[in-house]
Amino acid sequence: LQPRLSMPQLKLGSETDIRHSAALFEQVVQNYLKRYNVLQCFWTEEDQRRENRRKGGRMPPSPDFRVRDGYYVQLDFDHHHPHPHGGGVKKNNTKSKTTNNQRENTASARTTINWIEAKMFYGASTIPSNTPNAVGAILPKMNEYVSLYGAGAIVFMYGCGDVLARQLFEIGVIALDGRGLDVAIVEESQRGWCADPRGTILF
Repeated sequence: LQPRLSMPQLKLGSETDIRHSAALFEQVVQNYLKRYNVLQCFWTEEDQRRENRRKGGRMPPSPDFRVRDGYYVQLDFDHHHPHPHGGGVKKNNTKSKTTNNQRENTASARTTINWIEAKMFYGASTIPSNTPNAVGAILPKMNEYVSLYGAGAIVFMYGCGDVLARQLFEIGVIALDGRGLDVAIVEESQRGWCADPRGTILF
């Protein structure tokens, strides 16, 4: 695989098709948060844009979902957790702030996240960091989010390799895969541009 070639050059679909399917995957994650009644704890990317326009000034780098002030969101990996979404959300009367100490010592609060990024990637560990494409920009971009907002999580529709997952964990980001998400709307889109005549999605 030649990472310096564009997706159309690699015969992996047009940029328009890929962006459309990627946007649908963000919608899938949003639907999941809404299904388990925690979407109200997050600013969506559009919410963040709207708030930034209200305040004026330059739009900072923004994840797909950012925890609203006053809420704490925790990931729970206990399979015996009584709630099917496997996470806990609580509201605090005071605004939540990420201190410099929290940013530097993310290992002490691994399960507490301040944002979520959704990525419709396949083979996210196969392209080196800093390669000039979306996959190569993962680590630098996640580092930027951690410096701004604290620890977070990234949801890969098709998962990612152990090496990338460890690298993300070391900077304070939990790598999650798309198991448990209803990705039917994404797959329907993909069948229009990356499927064989039988409708099997090709990677």
